[in-house]
Amino acid sequence: MKTLVNVIVPTYNSAPYVLETLESVYNQTYLNLALIISDDCSSDETIAIAKEWVSQDKVKSRFQDIQVLTVPKNTGVSANCNRSIAATISDYFKFIAGDDILYPNCIEDNMNFAGENPNARIIFSQIKLYQ
Repeated sequence: MKTLVNVIVPTYNSAPYVLETLESVYNQTYLNLALIISDDCSSDETIAIAKEWVSQDKVKSRFQDIQVLTVPKNTGVSANCNRSIAATISDYFKFIAGDDILYPNCIEDNMNFAGENPNARIIFSQIKLYQ
């Protein structure tokens, strides 16, 4: 079995975009994934949208583990990311902001690179800006 990768989705008022972000995680060609959605006290419908999405049977069966983390007050980007990292269940994780998307082969390409470059400690994907 391939190495488990945690996909971390930090969110804050991401309601207009979070569904597309989550679908891009769902559609990864790399199959052994866990999902962590960490919301930093959004005042919009981000959490409701995320919870409804993760409640689907197809989503539950896609991921090895799903966590939705929330806090009672906004703590900032760094604290939100640190909470997410603390919740990981393997040594590998990929951040994707709640208003971004991943190409379908992103994690597979990253893990192939990691396998070919065992001394690499951080792997950063190229980005493509769009509006």
